[in-house]
Amino acid sequence: MPDNTKTKDRREKCSPVIVDVHQELQIGRGAFVEKVRIDFGDHREVEKYRINERDVAVLIPVTEEGKLLLLRQWRSPPNRGTERGKWMWEFPAGTFNEGEDPEEAGKRELLEETGYTAQSFESIGTGYQMAPRTSLQSHYFIARGAKRSDAGQHLDDDETIEVYEFTPEEIIGMWNNHEIDDVNVWVGVLYYTSVVEGRSLKGMLRIGKEQGAVAYVSTEANPVKEVPASAVQQAGQAFAGEVGTVAPELQISSALRTEPALKQD
Repeated sequence: MPDNTKTKDRREKCSPVIVDVHQELQIGRGAFVEKVRIDFGDHREVEKYRINERDVAVLIPVTEEGKLLLLRQWRSPPNRGTERGKWMWEFPAGTFNEGEDPEEAGKRELLEETGYTAQSFESIGTGYQMAPRTSLQSHYFIARGAKRSDAGQHLDDDETIEVYEFTPEEIIGMWNNHEIDDVNVWVGVLYYTSVVEGRSLKGMLRIGKEQGAVAYVSTEANPVKEVPASAVQQAGQAFAGEVGTVAPELQISSALRTEPALKQD
């Protein structure tokens, strides 16, 4: 067994201490870049940058029919290779206003971004998004009984949002097909499916695609089935008819992205 005595002793003797904080730049409402000087002990002082910002509420809205709301929203930060921003699939989320508690922020953001209200809000936990870089914590809620209100969306000038309704299986299929890359969606739908609904996730993830087979999401009544990748287009409709509402993975994009649940004016 490795001897961790020295490491343990060092941690106990050398608890880092922030000795200075200097605000460098405001980058948004209630968000600031700060330079922090930290004394690590042993004659070590290090300067690091951090973002000090308000917390956010993240909603997993569930309609009375058991579908989940997703937003299709253009985002500017993603920037890899030739990308200069991209369209993202996300759950509704937003920053707290001054003095708001988490549930109040969640109710407001749900209405503003989707035009939906919900009958109840259940807190399912709070966590840091990226502790090495930002103080931001996300407060997660399941918003049950979500339905469209007469108020409609109230978007900021820098927001372009479409609202869609999907089953959990469809969302998992979209992740498997690399259409979704927002981690909040992945964590949220897995939590909702496995913990809230109590369903096994076995077989709901993509398997064997690199070997030329495509896995289809399953329900409790219909276990996972596979067909050769070359036969997906021909067999897809028949397969979907066999298993009911479950759509083949490779057809999810064309089958679902037809009309947003809430049309833009």
